[in-house]
Amino acid sequence: MTKRGLFDLRKMKLMEVPGERARIRWIRHDDPEEMRRLVSIDVDENVRRYVLETTGDEEELRSFAVGTKKSIGMAIAGKNEHVGEEESDRLQGWIAVYLDHPSRLKRAQEKGLLIYDGERVYLEIGFARYPLAKQGQMGSALRSVVASLKRYLAGKKIGWCLTGYVHPNNEGSKKVLVAAGFKQVGELPYTLKEKHSDCLFLLEG
Repeated sequence: MTKRGLFDLRKMKLMEVPGERARIRWIRHDDPEEMRRLVSIDVDENVRRYVLETTGDEEELRSFAVGTKKSIGMAIAGKNEHVGEEESDRLQGWIAVYLDHPSRLKRAQEKGLLIYDGERVYLEIGFARYPLAKQGQMGSALRSVVASLKRYLAGKKIGWCLTGYVHPNNEGSKKVLVAAGFKQVGELPYTLKEKHSDCLFLLEG
């Protein structure tokens, strides 16, 4: 069995890292208010500018929230001491984790940006903020996701590498990745159709 067949991301225990401004939890796909916020994120112009294929379709977002073995979405949940009582535990944004595409990883290797090792699992990280959410929560939540992934994959004895692709003009997302321990290693078009190159960030274990 390959390394990819050894894990189910839906079974990962989500950690709460002490001292952070936000925490993470699973998205409540059966909560109408939660789904409304997911739609608001999906149709927000600031998100559409940088995230591919946003449609605002609730059924697609519900599938995203339910997740699969190799593709999960997590809610960034507000903490009372940072967002106030009304927004406590409310969805402030989402973070997604899914298998990076082998062809993209091979292109990155050809450019000398990473070593594509078949024994490791390569997981791409994506995230977006609810437009009305208070600033300062994304980095905290991403650090919690990274800590959760590290512990889960270490328990499976699986080597890993986390990837993040950011539009060169998206300074906010670059800062979030750096704050979570990622390092920029170069630039790479996300797909062969792209006319621009994204900034590639890595966090390796």
